[in-house]
Amino acid sequence: MKNKVKIAILLGGTSSEREVSLNTGNEIFKALKQAGYSVIKYDPKTDLEKFSVDFKNDKFDLCIPALHGKDGEDGSIQGYLELFNIPYCFSNVEASAVAMNKNLSKTLVKEQGIKVIDSSLITKIEDINDLNIDYPLIAKPNQGGSSVNINICNNYEELEKAVNIILNNREEVLVEKYLSGLRELTVSVIENNNKVLSLPVMEIIANKEVFYDYDSKYSQGGSTHICPAKIDKEIYSLAQKWSELVFKTIGAKDLARIDFLYDDKSNKLYFLEINTIPGMTKTSLMPEAAKKQGYQFIDLLELIISNHIK
Repeated sequence: MKNKVKIAILLGGTSSEREVSLNTGNEIFKALKQAGYSVIKYDPKTDLEKFSVDFKNDKFDLCIPALHGKDGEDGSIQGYLELFNIPYCFSNVEASAVAMNKNLSKTLVKEQGIKVIDSSLITKIEDINDLNIDYPLIAKPNQGGSSVNINICNNYEELEKAVNIILNNREEVLVEKYLSGLRELTVSVIENNNKVLSLPVMEIIANKEVFYDYDSKYSQGGSTHICPAKIDKEIYSLAQKWSELVFKTIGAKDLARIDFLYDDKSNKLYFLEINTIPGMTKTSLMPEAAKKQGYQFIDLLELIISNHIK
């Protein structure tokens, strides 16, 4: 297969997660190149016209959109690819848009019986006066990622400041109840021949910060990953079960990473969000979980490619 399939990688882009996307795309490029694939990199910020022309000229067969955040994970680039009939990996337009919208995805999974933390959507600053959730609160972009612009707010003034920052970036704000002392869990899910498989549950411990923020995610030594997570067996199984259910409910494709918060005192698990294009950097969670299951990074990539090219 590798001698016949020509791969295009979209990386970079224009979102606040551009640097993470560049790292993800370059890791994928390096792995595929070393395995003998024909691979070309394109940055949507500058190369979209060349990208579409090259496809028409049969320079590649399949696109891997290694993009994170706005215009990469929210269905926008997926819509562009479908407009030009370019085959691509990962979730389609609808699933990407739903997954990127934290408020909407929480609403949908809650209907499936999955627990979520109380939250409210803020579209204008005046909305914070109508909140019925007690402090402390977390304010974050409703369609953001990589923990950019997430703040814990202990009072009205802190909340007002955090919400204004996000609104000024022309984004909606999701305000959630902040529950201290909860453990952060994540489950990666892969699809193989239309079968959905959850990988080992991983616990993430931020080494310096209160929660798993941007620096904890992407700095060497920023966090400790425990895989498999040392948690109650029933919660472990529930996390995997819920992850597969979330994957199917959202309509995700190929792979995703589902994040949870776990209260080990009350033994309750809460869905946090689903990432339809999880990071593939050297500190990323999905490749690490896949390795625990016996998949090297190239195995994971070839599994994804095989879902589209037989």
